[in-house]
Formats: sequence, C-alpha cells, structure tokens
Amino acid sequence: RITPDLVLIGLVYVGIKRGKITGSIAGFVSGLILDIFSFSFIGLMALSKTVAGFVSGFFNNEQKTERYLNSYIFIIIVSICSVVNNTVYFAFYFCKYICFA
Repeated sequence: RITPDLVLIGLVYVGIKRGKITGSIAGFVSGLILDIFSFSFIGLMALSKTVAGFVSGFFNNEQKTERYLNSYIFIIIVSICSVVNNTVYFAFYFCKYICFA
C-alpha cells in the first residue's frame, strides 16, 4: 500500500519557500515530533527529515520559487527529497545488521 508522506510534502514546501536553514529546522522539529509519536528510535526520523529539508532548501531561488511551486517541478523536488529521506532513514535503521555483521 502506497501512502503519501504529507509531512515531507509540507517540509519541501517550507524549504523551497524559506531556504536551507529554515527547511532544516522545520525538518528537525517535524522529525522529532514523528519520533516521539512513533515510539521508535529517537532522532532517526529527525535526522532524515533534517537532511531532506536541507536538500529542499537548495531549490530556494527568488526568481523561480513560484515556478517551482506551481508546476510539475514540485513533484520532482518532492521525489528527490523523498529518496534522500528514505535513504538516510533506512541506512541508519539497518546499519545494525550491516555494520556489525
């Protein structure tokens, strides 16, 4: 079953609109809240959302912000940030099996 990550979509919007630092802070806060409610590793989702928020901040451009948000380019940026988010999350989540094998 495929479900959208609404937190990541909102995070990408904030990152594109405000920049790298604000995207990173928003990613850390939203990830920490998700960590608290998921009862999983504390900090793992915060780290992955922080990195995804930072990556989305790279697309902050004064002249192109509205163009990014109002076209299919937003979907591509969300997809890139989703790959980054999931790569960081699963790399650290499964590191205990890979690193100490």
